[in-house]
Amino acid sequence: MTAPLRCALIGVGTRAKKLYLPILPALAPWIEVVAVCTPNIANAADAGAQLGVPSFTRLSELLDAGLIEAALVLSSIESHHAVSVTLSRHGIHHLVETTMASTYAQASDMVETADGQGITLLVAENYFRFPFDRLAKAVSASGAIGEVKRITCYHDQVGFHGHARWIKFYDAYPDQVQALTHTMPTARHVESAHRVHDSETFRACHLYFPGDRIAVAMGGNLKGMLGRPPRPGFTEIDGTRGAIVRFAGADLDGRAELRIASDEALMRDGKSDHIAEFVDRIEQATWVSSSVAIPGGKVELENSLRPGSISGKKLREWDATVVMQIVVEFAEQVRGLRRAQFSTLDALKATEIEAACCESARRGGQRIMLAGDAASFETDLATARSLNERFGVDHLDADAMIAMHFPPAA
Repeated sequence: MTAPLRCALIGVGTRAKKLYLPILPALAPWIEVVAVCTPNIANAADAGAQLGVPSFTRLSELLDAGLIEAALVLSSIESHHAVSVTLSRHGIHHLVETTMASTYAQASDMVETADGQGITLLVAENYFRFPFDRLAKAVSASGAIGEVKRITCYHDQVGFHGHARWIKFYDAYPDQVQALTHTMPTARHVESAHRVHDSETFRACHLYFPGDRIAVAMGGNLKGMLGRPPRPGFTEIDGTRGAIVRFAGADLDGRAELRIASDEALMRDGKSDHIAEFVDRIEQATWVSSSVAIPGGKVELENSLRPGSISGKKLREWDATVVMQIVVEFAEQVRGLRRAQFSTLDALKATEIEAACCESARRGGQRIMLAGDAASFETDLATARSLNERFGVDHLDADAMIAMHFPPAA
């Protein structure tokens, strides 16, 4: 990069503090944080002091200052649409954290506004970048297990993250989806201080891809409460002569193995006779590489972005690397050096898939064609009505929503 992007951090909550702030030194060749903006006065002041940059509590004041050409949007999901549209209107490139938006209508408007202004808008999707997903895709590309036609994922990610994973694995968009839900009462239980539950909803989402390929993601209580399996649950990636299988373990990593049936095994009993573990190499609490043995060799991935170790609750050795990769790709796309792996269209499609799955479940499991009309689904409209009622303004009115999320100081 000839010059790093002059960026603002918009939102400095938990994710910013856990993942973004610690790796800013490693990101110096790509971005320079020159301002922070959050409606919380104390958080704004603390982050500004920590970084030695001006802090703002109103987005309009940040934009009027003329300090930035880009922004990392780490604010609440409900604010993403309003912040994105406002930034695009002011000529500011931006990377938005997941989930992209609260409704498909909002996501579509974000993309349309950015495209109309010639602005780079990207969404910081991370799950397909994890070592397991990357190595599994590389194994599939090697042909070791034959053509993959079916993916089954239980108790990992069911929603935007999961949809994005399978889009990137197949390098395609599904043309139909189908979903069912089941809600049951449970004993009252505490997940955290602000999350107390007395029921749980199980979802099963079927994504139908061109070429007679399918991905099925299902799960209910994904946090492992009430004795349910913890993430990453169970994943099975089925090829014509083998499979990649991952199991939940004692932590968020789980363990994975490759199973292949040789020509002799296919004719003997069909059972796999080549079984090899996925191996992650970790040095100084940082992910270095992942590999797995295949007949006659191995498939290996090297990690070239190593921002150093970060520590905290529920953080893994590759989390910092993944966030660094996302930000580097954003900066280099803005500068015209490359295209990011997860495109704006990928993000919009993942949002559409989620909207269609919700609508399919409402219709009792009916298959839904993906035709770009998800904003008309009753489930998307119901979410819109809920947001309108909650904030007292039209959820697509960016100016009004900005006033709600970044109110004037009292």
